[in-house]
This record gives sequence, C-alpha cells and structure tokens, in this order.
Amino acid sequence: MKKSILIFLLCFATFQISQAQKITQEDYKSIIPFLQAEDWKSAYKMSSKLLEKASADTSEYKTMVAYFNIYAAAGMTSENNMSRKKLNEVVGKYKGQPIFMAGHLASKDGKNTLNKTFLSTTDGKSNGFTIITNRTLKIILLEDIALAKPVDPAFYAGSTVRCGGTLKELEVNPDKNNNDWIIKLTISNGFIRRTK
Repeated sequence: MKKSILIFLLCFATFQISQAQKITQEDYKSIIPFLQAEDWKSAYKMSSKLLEKASADTSEYKTMVAYFNIYAAAGMTSENNMSRKKLNEVVGKYKGQPIFMAGHLASKDGKNTLNKTFLSTTDGKSNGFTIITNRTLKIILLEDIALAKPVDPAFYAGSTVRCGGTLKELEVNPDKNNNDWIIKLTISNGFIRRTK
C-alpha cells in the first residue's frame, strides 16, 4: 500500500513539474532560424513541442511561441504540407488567447504594407495592419490589429515594432486554388512596442 502511494506521489510530482515548465528566451530564439530558413515543418514541430510541455505557462514567451506555431502552420499550408482544415484547427485553439507577433518596420504609408506594420489613427482609434509574405512574396498571413489605446503613427514610423493582443477572429482562405493569402488574424485589445 505504501509503495503504491509513493509511486502515485512521484508520478503526480513529475506531472506537476512538467505542467509548471516555462518557455524561456532561449527556447523562443531556437525557433527563429527555422522560420528564417522557411523550414516550416521544423518550426511547427519545435513550437508545438514547447507549447505542449508548458501548457500552464502564462509568460510572454509562450505568447510569442504560440504566434510562431501559427506562422509555421500557415507556412506549411502555403506549401500544401498542411490542409486548410487542419490549419483552422491549429489556429482555432488560440482564439480568445493572447499572442505576441513578430517585429516589423512601422509605416505610415498604406500603399506599402508588405512585411511592414501600417499604423493609422482615425477618430481616436488606432489600428495596425501587416501583410506577411515568404521569400517569393507569397502572402502567408494578414494581421489586422485593433490597438487598445490610440497611438501617434509618426512616433513609430521607421522603427521596428511588435504588436500583440487577443486573437479575436481567424479566417482561413477556403479556396486552396486561391493563393492570394492563406490566413487572416484579427487581433483585439492590441498593444504595440518599439524594439529598435
């Protein structure tokens, strides 16, 4: 009886430790080379594994890795290595949760939003919009960010910024023959940070 209780307690303690595991800056950085090389499968596997091990983590790094997971899945879909149905399932699990997106050059020019974050403020409401492409300029992600507080776009223009917030909506392009875009993310309660 005592032996079975001891085994149970050891198993329970191991489970608790694994649930309390946090994603570190080193974990986050380890995925970046795969994304830069557009090795979507490796980035997806690595980010998925980290997220599984740190399910109870509430750190900012987890929200960054969750975004990488979405980005890698969209990249796989763009190369027909993941179905659009599966992409919808993968991204759908983040709905209502915080994500922290990649950094991009901030711009006030709405005509040039490829791999830049276009910032605008109208009637006291600020918005960010980014079109993310791969190396061949195929559109992978559209990001529409409603910022929680108004910002002055001129303050950020020309600097690298990162936006985050709550994933409010997602829309996967249902037409696999239409490669104009793969997925659109709508972010609410957004924020923006200068990184450079």
